[in-house]
Amino acid sequence: MVSQARPAGALSRPKKACFALVAVSLSLAFIELGSWLVILWMDHDAAATVRAEMELLSQGGTAIDNSAESIHPYLGWVMNPQVHPGTDFERRHVPVNALGFNDFEHGIPKCRPDRLILGICGGSVAWQMSIAGEETLVQKLREDPRYRDKEIQIIRLAMSGYKQPQQLLALNYLLALEAEFDVIVNIDGYNEVALAVGENGLNGIFVAYPRRWDARMQDVVDPRTYSVSYRLLALRATRQRLAAARVQSMLDWSPTLNLIWYLRNRRLNQQVIDLREELRDHKHNAGFGFPAQGPSQLNCCDEGAGENGIYRQAVDIWSRCSRQMYFLCRENGTRYLHILQPNQHLPDSKPLNDAERKLTRGDVNTRLRAAIPIGYPLLIDEGKLLREQGIAFHDLTMLFKPIQAQIYVDACCHYNRQGYEILANAVAERILEAD
Repeated sequence: MVSQARPAGALSRPKKACFALVAVSLSLAFIELGSWLVILWMDHDAAATVRAEMELLSQGGTAIDNSAESIHPYLGWVMNPQVHPGTDFERRHVPVNALGFNDFEHGIPKCRPDRLILGICGGSVAWQMSIAGEETLVQKLREDPRYRDKEIQIIRLAMSGYKQPQQLLALNYLLALEAEFDVIVNIDGYNEVALAVGENGLNGIFVAYPRRWDARMQDVVDPRTYSVSYRLLALRATRQRLAAARVQSMLDWSPTLNLIWYLRNRRLNQQVIDLREELRDHKHNAGFGFPAQGPSQLNCCDEGAGENGIYRQAVDIWSRCSRQMYFLCRENGTRYLHILQPNQHLPDSKPLNDAERKLTRGDVNTRLRAAIPIGYPLLIDEGKLLREQGIAFHDLTMLFKPIQAQIYVDACCHYNRQGYEILANAVAERILEAD
């Protein structure tokens, strides 16, 4: 039998298989490289951003809503410690504790002779001061012989966006859990007029409700919109399932599969946005409904008073809440201080430099900006009445008036580190005066 000779130049089957494997591998490598370049083209940090968004979605949150918050039965909302990663501010990472506050884990604070427990209440300015100004606050207190050798423990009950009566309810809630405080400092003012009136009252939301309560209720199904709400929840579930599948995949490193996920997730996200618009249109035509809107404004202030009546109502709530905090503190052996925070929109409260003037005209709701010249004089006058009633109220609206340097860092209300240190020093001085 004569064997058939292999044609010259022909490859053996193993070599063919090897070359095919190399060709497929090179093709896949080029595809992966191309996908990686596309992701890089979108943003130089896009790979990390895609991964972070993927992980956040898989855990139930998103980068564009309030899913990292949790509706609270007493406080309106807190942060969800199972989802929220904490906050990085002034080179410090502040976690979310078991109670849902953006603070370190302290447990339930208890007074001791060798410890000063200082509770900070308010919104974002109060919270940021407690971080950026903590060292200044502690050092100033320790200049006094009474506190030189004491442990000074700061308990943060402040939360970005909180406004009265959330400070009052937070204090009441902690007291109900047997917490003890030596001093409570409530730093507020901006949210109580800008958010209460500009975001809530003028949009038909009860001024005493937490800010943007209508937005926080978007996942609470209105019986009138079951169909749209069901589709919205189904889309969110699909996005979570796809993200979790990518995070848990053995090929989670693949730029191509990550790019496919990214593009698909963008398409689903657009569908979510469209459905939210549909829900908003329905609410615009049919009303927010009681769960999101709360009591009618007409039952809470004089119908003929208009916008001025809403401001008056917001200031009265602020004043009554401060008074109740004072009563609670007095009956529990705690000193109470109320600080009215400075704000750049109050005329003549600070000589604004060019950077601050540009920021002041920046991207902020004009209703919020306009609320300060109207609402702050009412707060200042009401604060004088609080002082006459024995409450340690301190109007610090002119705290930055002598300062030429930049203090404000945005169009809203926040300060740079120098501003927070100045505020912290002033707070410490008032604490020492109150002893």
